[in-house]
Amino acid sequence: SHLKNTDLATVSADAAQYELCSDDWNEALAWSEEAQQRSGQYADLMATEENERYFEFGRVRSSEPDRYLRGRVFKCAYLERESSNLRQQAGNAGVLKSTPIDAESLQLLSEYLWQFTAYNNYGHAVLSSTGDSLSNSLRRTLLIANLEAAGTSSTCDLIVVEAWRHDAATVSGELTRSVEELWSFGAREASGAVELCD
Repeated sequence: SHLKNTDLATVSADAAQYELCSDDWNEALAWSEEAQQRSGQYADLMATEENERYFEFGRVRSSEPDRYLRGRVFKCAYLERESSNLRQQAGNAGVLKSTPIDAESLQLLSEYLWQFTAYNNYGHAVLSSTGDSLSNSLRRTLLIANLEAAGTSSTCDLIVVEAWRHDAATVSGELTRSVEELWSFGAREASGAVELCD
């Protein structure tokens, strides 16, 4: 997980939620400790890692010794998300500060951020990841299929295909995200095979 402002303070349900960033290891560690104290299930610090994108703090709860928790804090020199709101699917997504801002860096970020969304869960599958160059920005689109069990009838599930997009301004690094439903269809399993249905 990435540490968020809501891990350190109680905010209203409609207040913006975003991942924290810092370029100071000590500050990031202090946030990790504070979040653990507030969690109600403290986990002991076992290891720390660092790369050009984030600090990572590995922790283990004494009650669950086989469960390893990785808490991360973005580096502000890589990504600032304070202007983003994770409670909304569309809108401002922060500022990508790593240089150069090119198709590869946007792909790395977009596919990484996907791991921390509801899309990285049962009933969702990434069908493709494609990039486009626009006039003053770059775009990365993840095509995602979402299963809504028994979404159309008692015997037919609904599959909704969406385009999850991140656009990055090539000069400023400003990010925006959007979700567009492209199409949907019914499907079911019958005798071990999948078939379309209404």
